[in-house]
Order: sequence, then structure tokens, then C-alpha cells
Amino acid sequence: MRALRLLEEARHVARSLRDDRERKDALYEIARVLVRYTPDDVVELAKSITRPGNRSLALRDVAEAVTEQIRQRPNVSCTTSPKGP
Repeated sequence: MRALRLLEEARHVARSLRDDRERKDALYEIARVLVRYTPDDVVELAKSITRPGNRSLALRDVAEAVTEQIRQRPNVSCTTSPKGP
């Protein structure tokens, strides 16, 4: 939950930006960075982004960040087995 506290602090900073577009862009970029360092909080971070389209982008970034972290770990495979009969 540390990431959520950091994101809330970032929101306070973003509020000081001039317009809504800058705020949204800043919060989105902050969320992207946070998920790279705190993948355990990815669902909460994605939910904190209000627009569904932005959530999809955040979830994509989360998936990329988690995949990148898995690839960097030794002895961990990134392949998935198909589910089915």
C-alpha cells in the first residue's frame, strides 16, 4: 500500500498544475512509474485511475512491468501453459 500513499502525494502535486490535461498526464505517468517498482499494488493503482480507457492503458503498463521483472529474475520462465482440456 506504500504505492497508494505515494500516488496520493503525487495527486497533491498534480493539483498544482495548471490544467486538467496536465494533471491527468502527470498522474498517469506517476502511476506507470509506481507500478514498475511496486507490482503488488497494481490493481489498486489501476483502479485509482478514473477513466476506463486510462485504466486499460495502466493495466497494459502493469503487465509489461511485471513481465520485465519476471524476465530479470533467474530461473523463472515467462511462458504460460494454455488452459484447456
